[in-house]
Amino acid sequence: MKKVIVGFVSLTMIGNAYSAADESSTKELANLKNQILKLEQQIKKFEEEHSSSTNQKKAQAEQEVKTAEIVAPESKTHKKYWTIPGTSTEMAIEGFVKLTCSKDVKGSTGLAGDAPGAGRNFLVARSIGLDGMNNVPSRDFYMHARESRFILKTLTPVEGKDLATCVEMDFLGDPASNALVANGYNLRLRRAYGQYGHFLVGQDWSTYSDISTFGETVERNGPVGNSQVRQPLIRYTTDSYNNFKFSFSVENPESEFVTQNGSLASADSSITGNNREYVDGIKGENRLPDFVAAMAYERPWGSIKLAGVLRENSVMRRVDYKRSRAVGAFFGTSFLCKLFGHDEAVIHIGYGAGGGRYFMDSMKAATYYDGDKLHNQSAYHFSFCYRHQWQEEYNIRSTISWGWLRNLNCNALVNNIRNENITWNNANAINKYVMSVHANFIGNIAPNLQAGIEYVLGKRKAETGLAGTLQRIVFAVQVNF
Repeated sequence: MKKVIVGFVSLTMIGNAYSAADESSTKELANLKNQILKLEQQIKKFEEEHSSSTNQKKAQAEQEVKTAEIVAPESKTHKKYWTIPGTSTEMAIEGFVKLTCSKDVKGSTGLAGDAPGAGRNFLVARSIGLDGMNNVPSRDFYMHARESRFILKTLTPVEGKDLATCVEMDFLGDPASNALVANGYNLRLRRAYGQYGHFLVGQDWSTYSDISTFGETVERNGPVGNSQVRQPLIRYTTDSYNNFKFSFSVENPESEFVTQNGSLASADSSITGNNREYVDGIKGENRLPDFVAAMAYERPWGSIKLAGVLRENSVMRRVDYKRSRAVGAFFGTSFLCKLFGHDEAVIHIGYGAGGGRYFMDSMKAATYYDGDKLHNQSAYHFSFCYRHQWQEEYNIRSTISWGWLRNLNCNALVNNIRNENITWNNANAINKYVMSVHANFIGNIAPNLQAGIEYVLGKRKAETGLAGTLQRIVFAVQVNF
C-alpha cells in the first residue's frame, strides 16, 4: 500500500514537473524531491502508529479473554437463581404440582392413625388390613394434589463461600377443610436448613438415609425398608478425599416402644396422639440426641454409602417414676450402580437393634417394655430397585422395586402374644414382616411435564400369624417448575 501511494504521488508530481520543464529550474526539481521524501516519511509514520494501535488492541483483547477464562470458574452463575435487588443474595424457587389418582383393587388399607390420610394417600404396609379381622375390602378411587411441593432456596456469598438456605414444604399436613367443597390441606414442613462450608444446621434428611437408593416410583413412599427420616440435626461433612466423604451428625431423638399390653407408642404426641401422657402406665422420654456417622464413596460408575446410628430409647413408669432405657445400634449400606445406557440398579440393606423409625414401616417397634425393663428389638431390611429406559426422546422408563422388612420381636413380647396376655387387636398391630412391590411406566410429555402409571402390591404378616394384602393402581401427572 505504501509503495502504491508513493508511486502514484511521485508519478503525478514528476509528470507535472516534466510538463513544465521548460519553465522549471534545477532548484524547483530538488524541491519536488524533498516534498516526496517528506510525504514518504509521513506515510511511514502513519503506518507505524496504526500498526502499534492495532497490536495494542489485539493484545488487550487476548488478555481480556485470558482473564475471563481464569475468572469464569469462580464467578457465581447458578442455574435458576436470580439476584435479589439491592443485595448480594441469589434466590431460586423450585418444586412441582402433582395430581395423583389411585384405585384400590384388592385388600384393605387398614388403619394408619400416625399420619393424616396415611394408607389412602400412599401405601403404609405396616397398617394393611388383615384377613380374618372383618376388614371391609377397599375399592376406593381417590384423587389428590397434596404431594405438590414448594422449595425456596437462597445463596449468599460470605468470605468467599456460599451460605445456602433451603425451605421445602408440601400439603400432606392436617386437613383444613373437607372434601365436600374445598379439599383444603395445611402446609407441612419437609426441610428447612442453612449450610455454610462443612456444616449444615436445621431439618434435613437424616445422615443415615440415602435418597439415591429410593428408586423412582409414582406413589410417594416407595418400597418398604428404605430409610426416609427427615429431622432437625447438626451435621459436619468433610471434603472429598480420594472420592470419600465422611459425615457426622447429632439428630433429634424420638423414643419408641411397645408397652407390656402391646400398645405401640412413642415420646412425641404427633405419633401417639395422647399429648405425651402415659400409655399403659408409661411414657417415652428423649434424654439424648441420636448420633449418626456415614461414609460415602462416589465414582462415575455409581456410589457406595455406609452409615450407622447410636441412639437411646427411654421410658418412665408412672407408679414410681422409675426410668428404663435401652441403647441401640444399627448399620446400613447402600449401593448405586450405573449400567448400560441410562439403566441403574440400587440396593439398600440394614440391620441392628433399636432401629425402629429409621427402618420405614417399622415405626414404634424399636423396643419392648416388659413392665420393669426396656428391651431392644432387632430388625433387618432390604430393598432393590432397577430402572430401565425404553425410549430416549420422551425418556420413557420403568422402575421395578421390591422391599422387605423383618421385625425380630424379642422373646418376652412373642411369648406374651402366644400366651394371650396381650389383647387380640394389639397383638395384630405388631408385625412379623412387611413387604412391597412397585412396577411402573413413566414418560416426559414435555420438558417439565411427566406422567406415570404404577402397580403397587403391599403385604404384611402380624406376629399372631394373620396376614393381609393390598393391591393398588396409581396414576400421576407432575409439572415441575
